[in-house]
Amino acid sequence: MTIDETKGKTEIRVAGNQTDLPRSGVRTEANAITDIHSATIENAQYGIWNKENASSVTLKDAAFKDNENDVYLEAGQYITIEDTFTDTATVKVADSPIATPRQITTADATGQEKLNLVSNDKDAEGKTYFVAYDAVNNYRYLTPRTGYTVDAENAKATVDGTTVLDKVTQVPVGTPVTLTADPAPDGQKFAGWAGIVILNGVVQNEMNDLLSFPNEEDHTTANFEMPKGNVTVRAEYNTVDLPVDPVDPVDPVGPVDPVLPGVIIGGAVILGAYETGTGIYRLMNMQGIPLPSNRIELAELVWERAGKPEPQNMTDENLYADIDADDTDAQKAAHWMVEQELMKFDEDNNKFHPCFPVSKLRVCLTWQNAKDKGLID
Repeated sequence: MTIDETKGKTEIRVAGNQTDLPRSGVRTEANAITDIHSATIENAQYGIWNKENASSVTLKDAAFKDNENDVYLEAGQYITIEDTFTDTATVKVADSPIATPRQITTADATGQEKLNLVSNDKDAEGKTYFVAYDAVNNYRYLTPRTGYTVDAENAKATVDGTTVLDKVTQVPVGTPVTLTADPAPDGQKFAGWAGIVILNGVVQNEMNDLLSFPNEEDHTTANFEMPKGNVTVRAEYNTVDLPVDPVDPVDPVGPVDPVLPGVIIGGAVILGAYETGTGIYRLMNMQGIPLPSNRIELAELVWERAGKPEPQNMTDENLYADIDADDTDAQKAAHWMVEQELMKFDEDNNKFHPCFPVSKLRVCLTWQNAKDKGLID
């Protein structure tokens, strides 16, 4: 049997009045090769029933809905599940009592560690089994449940300060777990934690209700005690709120949005505009030149490279109020940069805002602007 509908999904519905056999969606036969792809299997006692002596059954892609058991395996039988299957599947086996570990998937498919499989079996005491992963032999197997799992995205989860958890490792209830967020991607910052606790497919509570923080000023590290249920948690990030220049709100100079992906400098297109930083720096042959961190350092850098020219309109009466009057070089550099229309100042308050930070891109574009004007070489 091959269920393979490349142009759409095959709907496999099972009548509810079958009495001769358990209601099954796909029932394999002895020595058969069964591939299941692009199917929806619903309303069955056994969605996929792999009988004894079946040669093979491969689940490539399917959606399960309202089945008592999505996959049912006769004694000694396995199922091949490829990594193209991304849904959740419940699994029940005919072996009773189960001799654990009881292998349930074959080892000839990739992505076994990523499968989301849930056991529908219980032992004599009513305890459920856990679908574990054998990393050496690459298959999933049933083992007695001793705890629940932590699936951490953009973060690592650890116990005892050293053991890093993966999403197929059982953690006993009550065990202290530490979450550590991964470093924020470029241009983003840590925004918090999101997650849920799930028991038997039902959401129990939100992760934020369980978290505590060793440092209330820094929530990138969080602690919780392992609950009764599988934990899914994710570190979230959002775009950094770039500081707004109080003098020249558009940063960098000119009609260029600093977060747009393409900026032209010296005839070359620079990608990742805001903090490409050192790459632009090298491209502009600025190696060996100290990178300014604020407006006055940028002004002095360009002014000094231009040979420290005298500003034409600086007087004792119009010195910038937020630059020390005795710091003659800083006053000259700031006034000259404004005169050359390389930088702006706060006309209403006669301030230059010398300590306001500048981005690497702002530095490079100002430098290029000065070169284009023939002020520096």
